[in-house]
Amino acid sequence: MRSVAESEWDEQQQGWMLALQLYRDGLCPSCGLPREVCMDIANDGKFKATPMRCHATDARLMAAERAHKEKVPRPEARLYAVELKA
Repeated sequence: MRSVAESEWDEQQQGWMLALQLYRDGLCPSCGLPREVCMDIANDGKFKATPMRCHATDARLMAAERAHKEKVPRPEARLYAVELKA
């Protein structure tokens, strides 16, 4: 009797994962766009940035500021669960 290890994914699934990795490797680590778009010299000056605010992050940062002002011991170690109020 012998056992043969089975691959977790078949060849098609492995191909999908390899393609996904190639796609992700081609993205800019800063903006998340494909590098051939965001780093193309022909696109210099063609991007527009729209300021937005993540209100969940804002709430977390405000809670951290309060903890710092209240002299909570080691405020950097505190974690904050952020929930959307009903």
